[in-house]
Amino acid sequence: MRIAICDDIRTQAEELAQLVVQYYGENAKVQTYECGETLISAITKDSMPQFDLIFLDILMPEHNGIDVAKHIRLYDEDVTIIFVTSTPDYALDGYTVDAAAYITKPAEMEQLKDVLDKFERRRVKIADERIVVNADGSVVSIPFAEIRSIEKFGRKTVITRIGQPTIQTNQPINEIVQQFGGYTQFAIVSQSNYVNLFNALEVDKKGRFIRMCDGTEIGFARERTNALLDRFFMEYGGDK
Repeated sequence: MRIAICDDIRTQAEELAQLVVQYYGENAKVQTYECGETLISAITKDSMPQFDLIFLDILMPEHNGIDVAKHIRLYDEDVTIIFVTSTPDYALDGYTVDAAAYITKPAEMEQLKDVLDKFERRRVKIADERIVVNADGSVVSIPFAEIRSIEKFGRKTVITRIGQPTIQTNQPINEIVQQFGGYTQFAIVSQSNYVNLFNALEVDKKGRFIRMCDGTEIGFARERTNALLDRFFMEYGGDK
């Protein structure tokens, strides 16, 4: 597990690093940075992803964590970002950079464990879970992580996928979504339209659309705004 911690206060970065190593043990390779510029430089110097997980202090003197995260997203859409903050004022801004969670300073093992447990459960679930549908006379197994959206069009259910062809099936949408089980990252954005928030890069509250990791945009109904943001916050922002 390759982990970066960016905090302008070295002692706090070192304390968090110790807790992370305590959680992951020998599997953790932790690198600390005292400013966003050095972290961005490390990420951009190589075409390969540098980190699996990044902890970002929000309040830093030159560039705050939100701005640093925006730069990171230009180079790495998939790395998990967890904000470290002494104030919840920036919580909504985190939606625009797909923040996975927030922990408050000073970092404590109990809170960190809750956040990392959720992160690990999501990674395992995403890798293993899938739906099975009947399409064109064949049985098709579709990994959850591959799904962009599932929507009802007339008598058809249409499943759009990231980097894969769209699938149409005569199976009722309600029958398909029952296979989600406890997987909560599929959110209703309009009548009979589900979106996989795991593949969302940005939730634009003003424009009422979700920008997906492949650049597509999916609109959501005004009346779904609060419920959608609550779901997104639950998945990526921890407890309210």
